[in-house]
Amino acid sequence: MLKLEGDWGVRPNQHAMNKSEYFKAMAGRRLSRIEEQLRLIKNQANKRNYDYTDEDVEKIENLLHEMVEDTLETLKGKKPSYFVLK
Repeated sequence: MLKLEGDWGVRPNQHAMNKSEYFKAMAGRRLSRIEEQLRLIKNQANKRNYDYTDEDVEKIENLLHEMVEDTLETLKGKKPSYFVLK
């Protein structure tokens, strides 16, 4: 379960918070939603209800890694947070 200390995940009020507080509040709420969605994906490991191959799992794993890497690069300022047409 997600454990963040301090102001992470408090109910955000953009007008009553400074930018740092608002960032932490929104990140905490969004990370909680991600945690819930990952739990639902994990439920699909139940072979009584689902049929899948190792290749299917690898596709999901690769996609999750790519999404996390992309998000972290954007947060670290290594990549623009908007789409660039090439």
